[in-house]
Amino acid sequence: MKVTTEELGNREILIKVEFDGEEKKEALKEAVQIISGEINIPGFRKGKAPYDVVRRTVGERLIYEVAFEELSRKIYPKLITDLNLEPIAPGQVHEVSVEPFSITFKVPLKPIVDLGDYRSLRVKRKKVKVNEEEIQEKLLKLQEEKATWITVERAASGGDLIIADLTFKSGHQENKMENVVLYLDPETEPIKGLSQNLEGLTPGQEKTFTLQKENEEITLQVKVHEVKEKQLPPLDDEFARSVGDFNSLSELKEQIQQELLELKKFVNEEEALAEALDILVKNAKVEMPPLLVELEIENFLQEEDKALRKRGLSLENYLKMQGKTLEEHRQEILPEVTERLKRRLVLRKFIEEEGLKISEEEVTKVLEKFESTLTDKKTKRDVRSPNFKQGLTMALFRAKVERRLLEIMLEEEVDEGESHNPDGD
Repeated sequence: MKVTTEELGNREILIKVEFDGEEKKEALKEAVQIISGEINIPGFRKGKAPYDVVRRTVGERLIYEVAFEELSRKIYPKLITDLNLEPIAPGQVHEVSVEPFSITFKVPLKPIVDLGDYRSLRVKRKKVKVNEEEIQEKLLKLQEEKATWITVERAASGGDLIIADLTFKSGHQENKMENVVLYLDPETEPIKGLSQNLEGLTPGQEKTFTLQKENEEITLQVKVHEVKEKQLPPLDDEFARSVGDFNSLSELKEQIQQELLELKKFVNEEEALAEALDILVKNAKVEMPPLLVELEIENFLQEEDKALRKRGLSLENYLKMQGKTLEEHRQEILPEVTERLKRRLVLRKFIEEEGLKISEEEVTKVLEKFESTLTDKKTKRDVRSPNFKQGLTMALFRAKVERRLLEIMLEEEVDEGESHNPDGD
């Protein structure tokens, strides 16, 4: 038996096994025994019919097919071991030959991921600040929440609300509504142009006008009863006390500043993490067999189909509605799927390189701490469930990986005014 290999690139290899005359003879003999043991041949016991009789009964092609099948089953595992290969899936028979008597296997190998000098990669974490304008913006929102509406004896203007009777006419249909509240705000108006037509109206005034909604023309008759304007409470210590446990407006502003700062830090960290992952993946070199991409595409399609079925559709019907074939869709998603697979392989390699693990003790410690804050018995039972623990373990491990990545790559951005001057100038 002669074994030769040929690397195809993209982590695929061909293994060709060529058998000598004696091995060929034994393989065909065994194939004949298997075939004659499975069919009835007049004049012979099962498994005892000679080669020529079996050949005349079933044809030589079937004998060779069975011989190749049995040889493949027997020698493939030994080939993988002897050649010290790491397949990610079973190899496939790529080619068989009667002369010379041989079998060629195509084997998808484990991907190779080279992270390069990832420890030298850097991402900048920007300095975060909260300015007075942002604090005032938050205060204004709080004022809006505490605002009251007071009746005024003047013409309606932007930002007001009016209480009016409305009559809608569209075609032959008419709909009347009494004491409707209408906000004069172009951003939230149900029909474009409504606020503009209501501005300038005074209590007791009536107006008829026509608006266009999509392809429909609507005539509106409005009779105004009241005009109200928004009154914001003054920004003082009393306002602060009405908002929460604050003694003064100054305390409220300090709290707002801290909350905005924490939010900015969180967003900043998330952006830095996303950038770090992008740089890690971009810097890495990944070789993977086409079969792995195909398996990832199948997983992606199953996820899509599952999501669509929750909406009462199937992937097949959805593609028909889009006028696309499944093959066209597969080509469309190929770049996204390939990138997703690459990111996962790179992250897995990073975890391996850094030796990251999550211990039972770490999970138990967090679990016990969380459980100590609970009082509801049912919630406590849920927390003790295997599913909750598994989810917590995954979340803690993901956080550990992200933290380690930032530890390696993150670099604080220094303001120009904060740069160190050794001369003290």
